[in-house]
Amino acid sequence: MASILIADSSDPEFSKALAKVLALKGFGTTTTACGSVDALWTRILAEPPDLLLVDGKSAAEILEKIRNTPRAHRVRVLVVDGDRHIARTLPGAHGYIQSPAPPQAYVQAVRDVLAA
Repeated sequence: MASILIADSSDPEFSKALAKVLALKGFGTTTTACGSVDALWTRILAEPPDLLLVDGKSAAEILEKIRNTPRAHRVRVLVVDGDRHIARTLPGAHGYIQSPAPPQAYVQAVRDVLAA
């Protein structure tokens, strides 16, 4: 089973709702984190998840930290953002989903990234 961390600094309620959906779909341990990039990074280093869903605001900085930290290399990153062009500007992301999207779109994106 996968461990999934959902980090959306702008909408903690969205993170909680998405965590419930993913848990109900059997994806394993799904937790949320809201706060600064530094707080999120500390959490990732303490217990690296298999998959990180992160908002576009934090994604570039987190992706850079992951690329530069061997302990975090295995963390897959799915960027969730309303800007459909952000995927081109974020090297290292394993996937992208444009929000808002129906719950099934998030489930499928998570499934795809974890299967890759």
